[in-house]
Amino acid sequence: LIPTVNLLGVNLGWLIGGTVIIESVFAVPGLGSLLVSSIFTRDHMVVLGVALTFALATVLINFIVDVVTVALDPRIEL
Repeated sequence: LIPTVNLLGVNLGWLIGGTVIIESVFAVPGLGSLLVSSIFTRDHMVVLGVALTFALATVLINFIVDVVTVALDPRIEL
């Protein structure tokens, strides 16, 4: 179960990064399309905010995966 949880965490990180491309291709309103439109209009504060949001979400997901891994296997320490 531990490799599955770790793979799920990595895939969620890729999913967060892929939202920019998917939302741009399919014209879905969201943070990815907001990021792309802000880059083209040179709105630096929005670009920084969305990038920070994506980065914090990725770090939070990785932390949750690490905590779940420790909970599943008591031999592993944080």
